[in-house]
Amino acid sequence: MFTCLEITENVTEYLEGSLGLRGRIMFRWHLLFCRPCRIYVMHVRTTIGVLGNLEFEGPSQAIEAELLNLFRG
Repeated sequence: MFTCLEITENVTEYLEGSLGLRGRIMFRWHLLFCRPCRIYVMHVRTTIGVLGNLEFEGPSQAIEAELLNLFRG
């Protein structure tokens, strides 16, 4: 069974489906008995969903020009 620390270290792989079979079983087994980790995984899943729906317009031309001047200077 994973520890709580291992849950936080492996949550991305778990949610992306890249955790191996043994890892998924150990991950899920831990979640059965650890409510704080279930809540943590739910929050990470929600955050990914919300951020995935945001539209990024990028910086304005003025900001981009200012950044380029700063980098060049």
